[in-house]
Amino acid sequence: MVIYNSGDSELLIQTLNDNLKSSKEIFDKINRGTQYLNSVIDSGILSGAAYRAGQSLFQTYISPMIQKLDSAISDIQGDLDSYKKAEQKVRALSSHLDETLLTQKLDNTNRLIQLVEQKIEDDKKVIQKFMSSGFEGVASGLAELPGLDGQLNNLKELKHDYEKKLKTLREFSNSTNSLFTDSLQAF
Repeated sequence: MVIYNSGDSELLIQTLNDNLKSSKEIFDKINRGTQYLNSVIDSGILSGAAYRAGQSLFQTYISPMIQKLDSAISDIQGDLDSYKKAEQKVRALSSHLDETLLTQKLDNTNRLIQLVEQKIEDDKKVIQKFMSSGFEGVASGLAELPGLDGQLNNLKELKHDYEKKLKTLREFSNSTNSLFTDSLQAF
């Protein structure tokens, strides 16, 4: 069951944007500090076993960790961009979509369409019967048909709307349900 709510989605987007901005700022500071520290250690101004051990520590552990952090931040940004793109299609249809309710409405609309189509067929048969055996009742049968055709057209439009919303909601779910999992693992 998928439920889309534009308010929740907007909050997710805003929160991730804010967190990514903070993460990038922190990453930039760490990266500049690491580069400065490496340049001081590499300059030869500082020497000794402790400084070489620090240099080895940075090259072996801290630099790769910073690279992974940068990659994770980029992955989250890419996932967020994908989410925004998929979310725009759903938002264009409605601010709230509930797969279960849409499915129920579609099923009910399909049943109504079947009933109206059956009524139209029944009326046509009655009209044909009266046409072949006399004109009694033809007027009432003829009077119902235009109204039924209008109802049928409205129901078919409603059905199309529900189908479009369900399709878009399911596409949104399929395209976003795997986002953010690999970047969380990277962190």
